[in-house]
Amino acid sequence: NLIVADKGGQKHVINASTISLPSDQFKKSPSIIIHLARLVTNLPTADSALSIYMLGNMIVRKPDGALVEGKLWQRIKTRALLAYLATMDGQPVTRETLLDALWPDMDYQAALRNLNTAVYNLRHCLEPDLKHGPDSQFIRYENSNYWLESETAIWLDSHAFEKGLHQARQDLPTKQKLARYQDALSFYR
Repeated sequence: NLIVADKGGQKHVINASTISLPSDQFKKSPSIIIHLARLVTNLPTADSALSIYMLGNMIVRKPDGALVEGKLWQRIKTRALLAYLATMDGQPVTRETLLDALWPDMDYQAALRNLNTAVYNLRHCLEPDLKHGPDSQFIRYENSNYWLESETAIWLDSHAFEKGLHQARQDLPTKQKLARYQDALSFYR
């Protein structure tokens, strides 16, 4: 998926694909390359705060459009923590719930150290210049609860997928239903 601007400067998300087909007709070129692009609805543009893609390999884009990357992001528990908090839609999750979900077979103190490390890593993946954890605009902690800040605009592909399915199930002509289902399926990578 790409974010493109039209002549008026309005941003749109398009899905672009390239297909290479073998061809014996052209002696200079061993194949034909076809580029397909289509407008995709319900996807974020660079104006969104965090764009979280979980239907496939987990990808996160920051408000400026940059991908979340680096050594800390490669740690599976860092990504798992973000996925867990993102699916909770801003609802607080107790520290014990996270310990049970992410480190079920570990003793409490070791699991707690791992959770603190994962939270630190996640905060610094999302906000590399963050000086103090409580200053994070994304990952909040209070009264032994963690949550992904709901006042921050968060876009989830899984929510867009569910919304697309809901729209497709409405009383619509078959062609429109099919188009809505196809849009919803485009979220799976």
